[in-house]
Amino acid sequence: MLSSGTTERTIFYDSCQPPRQYQSQLFSVGAFDNRPPPGCQVVLVNREGAGKVLCVGRGSVPNEFRQSQIVRIQPGTAPPCGFGS
Repeated sequence: MLSSGTTERTIFYDSCQPPRQYQSQLFSVGAFDNRPPPGCQVVLVNREGAGKVLCVGRGSVPNEFRQSQIVRIQPGTAPPCGFGS
């Protein structure tokens, strides 16, 4: 789930094969609650094309990725969210 203030966008998936991309449909992404299946990761792709792997759990999106338009679901391992994520 991605959120921007009171607006939320939830992307449901049970596999990351094949990898796929979604439009975030939010003007700005401020926070997330990420619960990927084992072996999958979620990546926010910003306007410059850089990617940020979201940790597993809840966290805040770094400023440079708040304007991300693309959410990519792909194989990989996401780290657990820690304090300050």
